[in-house]
Amino acid sequence: MSSSILTFAVIFCFTWAHSAFGKNSSTADFYAAKFMSVSDANMKWGSLPFDAKKFKNSSEKEKGGMSVGALNKKLFIGQDMLSIRAQMGDPDSYFFSDTIYAYMITADAKPKQEAWELVFIPDVDLKKVADVKIHKKCCYETPNWAK
Repeated sequence: MSSSILTFAVIFCFTWAHSAFGKNSSTADFYAAKFMSVSDANMKWGSLPFDAKKFKNSSEKEKGGMSVGALNKKLFIGQDMLSIRAQMGDPDSYFFSDTIYAYMITADAKPKQEAWELVFIPDVDLKKVADVKIHKKCCYETPNWAK
């Protein structure tokens, strides 16, 4: 009996890991996070050429527009993760792990107010950028049971 449970657990973990990290999976499947589509981001901020040196000190509209421009061109896909940090400086936000660089687009979230960050998701070896997304990092509300 215990060997069949162990076999099931191994198969389940392998299947989960494959779906979470496989090439056909969405990062949202694994991270269970909300991401803004490029088209929605374009409607919100427009599109601008990306300038890593200006990003951190730009306005929300400029950061959002630069993020859209980078996503449209798939500018960072395949680059070394360390080169992202060299270009953009230390991350000023956090998403899931220190190995995922995150940079705020909007101001930090306040209750019931949205905040967005640009996240650089590494490949399974943590060396290259596998994906870049705009992540919703906000809108914390106290659960009803805690009120």
